[in-house]
Amino acid sequence: TSAQTRLGALYGEIYTDWCTPVDLRALAISTAKLKHRARAGLTLRHVPGAALAWANAGTPNDSALDGQPWLDRDLWIAFDGALHNRAALALELKLPAETRILALLVNAWRRFGAKIAQRLEGNFVLVVIDFAQRKVYLARDPLGARALHYQILPADAHTPARLRFASEVDALVQANAQPCPHAVANYFSHARIATSQTMFADVKTVPAGAQVTLQNAKLSVETHDFDVPEPILKITPMDAVAQFRALLAASVSAHCPAVGWLGISLSGGLDSNTLFALSADQHPARNLSALSWQ
Repeated sequence: TSAQTRLGALYGEIYTDWCTPVDLRALAISTAKLKHRARAGLTLRHVPGAALAWANAGTPNDSALDGQPWLDRDLWIAFDGALHNRAALALELKLPAETRILALLVNAWRRFGAKIAQRLEGNFVLVVIDFAQRKVYLARDPLGARALHYQILPADAHTPARLRFASEVDALVQANAQPCPHAVANYFSHARIATSQTMFADVKTVPAGAQVTLQNAKLSVETHDFDVPEPILKITPMDAVAQFRALLAASVSAHCPAVGWLGISLSGGLDSNTLFALSADQHPARNLSALSWQ
């Protein structure tokens, strides 16, 4: 990927009693799953009850500023992505326009709390660990360009329950992980839909435009209150199909004109072969060349 789209990665875990020592050997195994994204290094913070790692991809955007995870007294903050409304947010918080992103996010968290993601514009995942409130906050922007997954490991005879989260599903998968039959069936039937369930039964995805909060050993998932416009027209399914076919035909006609030599480069996929067939149907007297590789 280009430098502008390169993704960093996060890993963290919180014991619900906020004081159990972190298993550093297990932590090293999990954070090793992030190293392919850590072109500019991997930083790890840990104290009794909590750990947070940041894999810096060296992206020239807000993720790479100030060094991460960011620390501010009783707060740990990690931010992967780009913040497009920094100036407007600084103005709203009555801070100078040149305020660094750490100070912006700290002040925004202290003012807006769990509503902070609604004040941020851009593509991002955000993690806030608030030790004073004993709260963990995970959020993704509405487009969901960057992934964030989580799981709750139940308490056993030796340790309390804990929340684990990571940009990579692999970092959360343990040796005894069980697959989710429904997710596997959907994947192989090409029926994947927007869902928080991953291929593993105990690993969930933070939905795009949503937040996951852990407080008082209770986990909650909430979607952000973003404005979604109503459909302009209420049409029947048959009308929708007819409109789609007309738009598709117009697009094929625009991109495959009836003059000059025409070659269509295919990847071997169903979509591109369909476009080739539509173009041939629009120009039945012409010889078309299809270039395909796999």
